[in-house]
Amino acid sequence: MNYVMPSPLYSPARSVISPSSSGKGSTLVVDDPGTRASEKAGETKYSWTMLAMCVVTTSLTSLLLGYDVGIMSAALPLMRESLELTSFQVGVIAGGLNFIAGVGSVPFGILADWLGRRTSMIWACVVFATGTALMSGSTDFVVLLIARAAMGLGVGATFVIAPVYL
Repeated sequence: MNYVMPSPLYSPARSVISPSSSGKGSTLVVDDPGTRASEKAGETKYSWTMLAMCVVTTSLTSLLLGYDVGIMSAALPLMRESLELTSFQVGVIAGGLNFIAGVGSVPFGILADWLGRRTSMIWACVVFATGTALMSGSTDFVVLLIARAAMGLGVGATFVIAPVYL
């Protein structure tokens, strides 16, 4: 019984080594990971476009955190003035995303097992986009904190789901 579904991107070749002429021993099946699926008749070929799309999509998840760090470094002084935040509140807003990302990765890992990787990745992006929208419209510390928590959940979820998606 097969428990793992073959990938449409790559299917390893199988070689069968027959027993010796004396008839003793058993048949050994060896996977050859270096053989392209296209080399075997009737097998799925490499889909380089699909592979590139998966790699780019999963790479964008790391870009989310980097973009957030870059934007926040420029935005924090402006938010401190306009929202009249204390130094403690600025620290919570700046560092809270990383803490929430670590905590938020646990439920989204379980959700990925339950809903599937693609659906979970879509939900993670929705959560991140919701946090971004809330953050752009925040007028006080509480709304800003809720927005950063939503963004942290989105970032944590993508850090768990994206490597599994490949």
